[in-house]
Amino acid sequence: MASIARAMMTSASVMTIGDALTQYNERRLKADARANANARANANANEFEHDFARSARFAAIGFALHGPFFYHAFRAIDAKMGVGVDAATVMKKVAFAHATLFPTYTVAFFASMRAMEGEWIDIFSERFRSDVVEALVRGSAFWPLANVVNFAYVPRERRVLWLNACGVGWNAYLSTLVGDSKGNR
Repeated sequence: MASIARAMMTSASVMTIGDALTQYNERRLKADARANANARANANANEFEHDFARSARFAAIGFALHGPFFYHAFRAIDAKMGVGVDAATVMKKVAFAHATLFPTYTVAFFASMRAMEGEWIDIFSERFRSDVVEALVRGSAFWPLANVVNFAYVPRERRVLWLNACGVGWNAYLSTLVGDSKGNR
């Protein structure tokens, strides 16, 4: 039970860190845009205008969805396909994870985020579809490579650490998508 709790807390932390990095960058971009447009400079331009509710949504998704989902999913993959690092096993794991886990989680992430933002979850809406499609396309360039490295080269006891490091960057990207689609940029 301690392992799943650790996975939940780690996912909440990783997702929150990714969102915080994105919000910090968004604030800097806004300040640069104001400075470049010769807008009046004031002390507030350098304040960190963090959206704590947005970070809380990322933490909640990490805790309740991401952590348990991937904890059980990767254990099942190892149980079904073995823990080998030969090319055939690695490619089977990567292909399976990318074809099944990645799209399932991506849809669940955006549905959960929209619900917590108080929006009606309409999987046929243009905003929802465009966010999911963009994340799937970009994730298809990122996650297979990250998982090949993970399954082939990272020692089993360090895999979670590797995926967490990748996850900070990926969650920063998801935070950008969430912020962009709400007009926060």
